Amino acid sequence: MSTRKSTPKRKRQESASRIIDDVSKRLKAEENRLSPESEQIGLRQAADRKKELTNTKSRASELEEQLLEAREANNRALYRTESGDILSLLISGLTCIEKDVRRNDAQYFDPIAQHYGATGAAKITKLIQGELGWLLMEIPTGHRILRLEAEWDLVDLWKENGRPSGQEPKTPLLDRLAILCRARHMDRTTAMRWFRAYEVRNQAAHHPPPVVSNFLKPGGWNHSNTEWQCVEWANLRDAINERIGRANTRFEQGVYTVVERNFLVAAFTRQWFEISEADDPATSEPILTHRAKFDISPRAKSRYLSDKKKRDGPEPGFPSPYVQGKWDDLGSRSDY
Repeated sequence: MSTRKSTPKRKRQESASRIIDDVSKRLKAEENRLSPESEQIGLRQAADRKKELTNTKSRASELEEQLLEAREANNRALYRTESGDILSLLISGLTCIEKDVRRNDAQYFDPIAQHYGATGAAKITKLIQGELGWLLMEIPTGHRILRLEAEWDLVDLWKENGRPSGQEPKTPLLDRLAILCRARHMDRTTAMRWFRAYEVRNQAAHHPPPVVSNFLKPGGWNHSNTEWQCVEWANLRDAINERIGRANTRFEQGVYTVVERNFLVAAFTRQWFEISEADDPATSEPILTHRAKFDISPRAKSRYLSDKKKRDGPEPGFPSPYVQGKWDDLGSRSDY
């Protein structure tokens, strides 16, 4: 078998051939890379990376916004915690003087006594216990501020209409607040700010449980001579169960820990157990506990009605005489 001798010329030809093959392969690879199909794949990959980056930035922005909102909510909660007790203290300064001031402020009391014809000690006592018996500061904070603001709106409207004589609005709650503030050497706008700030704080801090007095049937205790028939027991039980459901939902949302959830569920379950330990098999009505019977007893009824009279505010037609400058310390409600 013969072999061909490798000459320098042949070596150069082989080397050149390899180089040409290598360049051809590279050109082919580049051609494939630059083909329309490959270009589309590259563009899609680039678009996907850009979209992913955009989504990441968007998510980061959302998280940053949520963090700022959480910090703001925490700051507001800290402020309300700090302000709540001092506001309660300041407001109690008005509460503690109301019973005396409503009688002792002659500028306030005399026109009212004259309106009701209360002359002599006996009639004055009857007036104080009757028509004058309501207490502004016994009205729940939320209702109180809403009713005061409603009267303030009437004052603003009267001013905007040119203060027409004979069309002055009746503002019995603002009148009562005026004598309290006069006794405390302050203006009503300041007191109104206290009430509003305290109500905002209370809404954040307090979530009263369902209670019997909020589920009385129309006519209340007078609905029936049978004590249990005056209350919508099923609605009360539903309201308690709703609070149990809320505790479970907030646990699932990560708001409550398992310990907090279990505590609330046990507490609300206990609330109904203290009302009724079982239903009557014959009627399906709750068999009331001693505690529940006490909550709807004549004693509870008397206390409730007495408190309700104080909380309800003045009866319709309660006098609210106008005097020059009566609302000068209020300014405009939009500014407070």
